[in-house]
Amino acid sequence: MLGILSNRTVPGHAASSALNRRRYGYLSARLQSWAMSKAVTQFSRTVSAWLSKT
Repeated sequence: MLGILSNRTVPGHAASSALNRRRYGYLSARLQSWAMSKAVTQFSRTVSAWLSKT
C-alpha cells in the first residue's frame, strides 16, 4: 500500500508527508513524556500512601 503511494508522489505531497511525519513524531513524543510523568506521579503517590500506612 505505502509502496504504491510512494511510487507516484509529487514533490509537494512528499514535503507535506514529511511535515506530517515530523508533526506526528513530535506529538507522540509529547504524549509519551506526558504519560511517563503521569505514571511517575501515580507511582510516587502510591509510594507515599504506602509509607504513611506503615
